[in-house]
Amino acid sequence: MCCQGGEGKDVMEEGSGRRGEDVRPHNIVVGQRVSEGKILLAQQMRREMTPMEAKLWRRLRGNGLGAHFRRQQVADGFIADFYCHAAALVVEVDGAVHDPEYDAERDRLLGGLGISVLRFTNRQVEQQIGVVLYQIKRFLREKRTAASRDLTGPPQTVEQAESPNKATSPPLFGRRP
Repeated sequence: MCCQGGEGKDVMEEGSGRRGEDVRPHNIVVGQRVSEGKILLAQQMRREMTPMEAKLWRRLRGNGLGAHFRRQQVADGFIADFYCHAAALVVEVDGAVHDPEYDAERDRLLGGLGISVLRFTNRQVEQQIGVVLYQIKRFLREKRTAASRDLTGPPQTVEQAESPNKATSPPLFGRRP
């Protein structure tokens, strides 16, 4: 489920710098101005999740995939089914009520903030939950690897690239060595 309230967005990120610069989801949740109506709608949606949202939430909650997800999270004026801030990821479970044109525009706007969107149908969650979880895990792993690469930078010499001193795995989101 997703929603955008009223005329235009109810939620705005302060200093989002959306005009042509490289934008990363910084404080997408903290620092938003959210209308009371949007807060109440998100709370209601958390209480009244669809059966397939509830099925996926049972697997995502409590860092089930190694990353913290929030359910029915307001993000830039939209209510995302599931949101992982550390991976800048929205996961949507699409039922019959989803409008492909609206979803494409919403995905484009979120993408402009550096947020990726993975979409799954109710049928996929119901019949192929393992595949759905694998795709989310794969995205998280790729994101973690890219983040680790960005932090460590390229090797300093050819020798370092050909024979690293020790094998290291990227840190989990939210954990520091």
